[in-house]
Amino acid sequence: MIRQNLVSAILFFLAIILYNCSINNSEKRPDPIETLVKYRELRDEWKLTEAYSLLADTCKSFVSEEEFVIYNNQPDSIRNNYTFAITEIDSLPVFGNPDFARFNVNYQSIKLDRMDTLFGTWNYRLLYEKGSWKIVWFGRMASLASNHLQNQQYEQSLVLYLVICGVDPYNDLALRGLALSYINLSQNSEAIAAARRLVQLDPDDPTTYAFLGDLYSSAERYDEGIEAYSQAIAINPEPVYYINLGSIYKMNEQYVEADDTYRKSLSFFVALDFLEYINISNKPLR
Repeated sequence: MIRQNLVSAILFFLAIILYNCSINNSEKRPDPIETLVKYRELRDEWKLTEAYSLLADTCKSFVSEEEFVIYNNQPDSIRNNYTFAITEIDSLPVFGNPDFARFNVNYQSIKLDRMDTLFGTWNYRLLYEKGSWKIVWFGRMASLASNHLQNQQYEQSLVLYLVICGVDPYNDLALRGLALSYINLSQNSEAIAAARRLVQLDPDDPTTYAFLGDLYSSAERYDEGIEAYSQAIAINPEPVYYINLGSIYKMNEQYVEADDTYRKSLSFFVALDFLEYINISNKPLR
């Protein structure tokens, strides 16, 4: 009994030591936002050579400094007429992966000649590499993969998207391209797995569920497609989601449910027409 208690005590203290070590190791890491802000400052000042130095070495193996500068370079008419400013940085989950950081960077862009202000969002991933945070960048390769996809060269796009997602598993655009490449090569299970990863990255985005529903439908897994579209509608009841859901019901030979769903989509258009009528009726006569 004494021996058992002694072993338990040793295991308990070892657990505390390992836990404290993990905390200390994480505390030693610098704040990734500092690297991100520095990178954006260099980009916004068109100091592309210096910005390239902040890329992850892993990414540099796929793009040279010259290629990075050429890809991101802009004519003087754009350089001198726009100014950018970060308004907010939102942290995104990495699901327990300490080697990655994800952020949405909300920004405003001002066109100086007319003082027009536009608002947008950049999405960034950072990789903890060799003792520091580095920017993950696959712009040039992602563009090439997109071109292959648009030209129906699915085997070529698949190879490039696999490379990107292998290094950057949080790249939503690459995951979507990967899923489309797979589905067009009739590799349905792989396509659905990539789409499910998209849902995991942003479970509050109805478009990811709709995309997953489309892939399920293409794979003739109609029950799962219906579930995915139902989740999209629960988040945002867009008429197009009802129309697509009705089509899946019809393919699944659920004609009553299909008819009901189509009617729900029509009710939105009727409501929109009624609101437009109200707006017109309330306009003052001239």
